[in-house]
Parts: sequence; C-alpha cells; structure tokens
Amino acid sequence: MEIVDNLVVTHLCDRLLTPLRIAELIETVAERRSKKAAELDGRVGALRKDLNDAEGRLRRLYESIEQGIADLDDLLKQRIETLKVHRHQAQEALARISANVVTTMAVTEDMIVDFASTMRRNFTSGDVNLRKAYIRSIVQSIEIDKDEIRIFGMKSLLEDAIRAKKNLMNPVRSFEPKWCTRQDSNL
Repeated sequence: MEIVDNLVVTHLCDRLLTPLRIAELIETVAERRSKKAAELDGRVGALRKDLNDAEGRLRRLYESIEQGIADLDDLLKQRIETLKVHRHQAQEALARISANVVTTMAVTEDMIVDFASTMRRNFTSGDVNLRKAYIRSIVQSIEIDKDEIRIFGMKSLLEDAIRAKKNLMNPVRSFEPKWCTRQDSNL
C-alpha cells in the first residue's frame, strides 16, 4: 500500500500542486463564479422590476380610491390583496438573495505559490494521519483499479483551501490566560 500512497502523493505534487496548474484551476472557478454572478444580477434586476411594478400598481389603486375614481368593492379588495402578495414574494426573494451573497477575496499569485509549496511539504513529510488530512482537504476520492489510479476533487475545494490558508495566517486569539484579574467565585 505504501507504493500506491507514494504514487498518489507524487502525482499530486507533480501535476496538481504547481503554481501554474493551480492558477488554471482557480481561473475556471472564477469564470464559473462570474457567470453565476451575472445570472444572479439578472434575477435581482427582474425581482426589483417586479417589486417596483407591484408597488406602483398598489400606489395607483390607492390613489384612485382616495380620489373617488374607484369604489372599494370585493373585486378591488381581491386585486389589492393579490398585489400585496406579489410584492411580499418579491421582497422575500430579494431578501433571500441578499442573504446568500458572499464576497470572496481574490486569490493572488503569491497565495498560490505559498499554498503549493506548503501543501507539497505537508504531503511529503510529517505524521501519516496529518498527511492524509491534508490530502483530504483537496481530494474527494481516490479510485484504484488494476491498471490505473484516478484522483477526484472539486476545483472550488482547492480555492477554498487556498483562502483558508490565507485566513489562518492571522488567527483570532482564542486564549488569554489572565482575562479575569479579580479574585471572585469564578476561580
């Protein structure tokens, strides 16, 4: 099994963990993300148009009632309720889209070079369990047949791992030994 492990690690280091290959993969993820962002912008524009249309119709109905042009009968009440529901649905959809929008920091060339060299080092040295954990962070599965070994992973996982490494360089302090200097019941 050690031979297979060495083959997988060597292949990952030589073919995947090169700055050029990582940059190519990140570029395809960025292109896909920009297409999705354009589609999302189109959807937001359509929802805003629907919202403005519903609000305008409601405003005109209210104005016609106030000016005495239209009487508030059951048919008009139904129309007002329908427009209110339509407006509410558009507002909810916009709120959901706004809540799901995530801003991402750009992946720089320095980040890619640093990530590649760090991961190559982590794949080839250290505790076996730790090495496996590093491999699992970017590889989803490895299939072994009689004639070939196939390695599968998602490009977005690679990008997330690069960003996570950048965020780990400035960790949040999680322990302060003398946070409470008073002599009270918390001791």
